[in-house]
Amino acid sequence: MRKGKEKNLFTFYACSYIVMFIFSYYVLMFVHIRKIYKYKKNIYFFYLGNYVSLYIMILLLQIFLASFDRLLYKPRKFNEMTEESLNEIFNPFFTHEILIKTIKVVRICSECNAYKPPRTHHCQICDLCFTKMDHHCFLLNVCIGHTNYKHYYLFLLVNWMYSTFLFVLFLHYVISANQTPARMAFYVLAIISNGIILIIALIFLVLHTRLLLFNETTIERLAIDEFLAGDNNYEGIFQEGLLSTDENMDVRDRKLLNPYFLGYIENVKEVFGDNYCEWIMPYFTGRSNGIYFKKH
Repeated sequence: MRKGKEKNLFTFYACSYIVMFIFSYYVLMFVHIRKIYKYKKNIYFFYLGNYVSLYIMILLLQIFLASFDRLLYKPRKFNEMTEESLNEIFNPFFTHEILIKTIKVVRICSECNAYKPPRTHHCQICDLCFTKMDHHCFLLNVCIGHTNYKHYYLFLLVNWMYSTFLFVLFLHYVISANQTPARMAFYVLAIISNGIILIIALIFLVLHTRLLLFNETTIERLAIDEFLAGDNNYEGIFQEGLLSTDENMDVRDRKLLNPYFLGYIENVKEVFGDNYCEWIMPYFTGRSNGIYFKKH
């Protein structure tokens, strides 16, 4: 029952966010429709707004489509861990040893009864396991993980830039131009909605920029923070690295505690890929297959 209420609440947040975005687009495009072809500068705003809005909607679509991908990055069933399936994941030369020694301690999800690769976690709201799960986004009501993290980060970045542009533009129209009361009301509402989007996008953008640079997920970052604070609630988060052992450690270096820290540039490339020209493209370009992740 609680999951249903949370799901409905997140759906409300998602709808509110999309409505604010569409309303801002409406004010930019249609309130000035009579002036668009009268003044050349409005032509530029018109095309810029159209292209950026289209790019944001494509990213949004990719976030949702990638979250429903159950084929390419589907966690494998525990009872399907045969020699043939292991050869697809690990080096075939080590398959026999893995079957004998590792299969006894490999983790499975108690909810899905499925094999849990490293960095895979079960979402209590979606009731599904996601590879390299970061968090369940309350704005979009979808889980952010391995397949859609790049789209999500670009969505935050472009939303912040676009909202800042619209906020300044509408503020300029309110201050410097004579407006009718009806049109002034549209501008005020647009400024408020863009201000909300701007603040939310900026907060999440700063948080996820730090996560991106350290090659951490939100879950992993909280686990490391808890360890550094002397709390043992992090146990069970990591399957690899120092925090996956039960030994007492004196290590306090975040870069060593995170087994996936490769250096700031390499960390970014793990998500965005090696080709810089593909970084802004709205499709998956990450290095990992969702099962194996490069470690330092």
